[in-house]
Amino acid sequence: MGTRRTTLTTIRLDLRLADRAKRALGAKSRTEAVHRALEEVIHLDHFKQVMLKYGGKLKFEGYVGEATDCPHPDPPDVVVVGANPRAVGGTASA
Repeated sequence: MGTRRTTLTTIRLDLRLADRAKRALGAKSRTEAVHRALEEVIHLDHFKQVMLKYGGKLKFEGYVGEATDCPHPDPPDVVVVGANPRAVGGTASA
């Protein structure tokens, strides 16, 4: 994931909710669970934007690799037919 810019902060958390998120995300700590949850929200927002723009216009061809090849929370590479890959957040291939 690379180096993160972090700061120490105090927030009020529902501990039961935080612990459920920790288990669901496979996080080692509540802090990691919060970071992963925030990343998931960002990925979900990006997915929604892509669906709003290209929904019903693309054909899903499958994953480039096995889903287990990509460590969570990074989304797997997908093959999309009918769109410029750069336009949907991917990379162009030759």
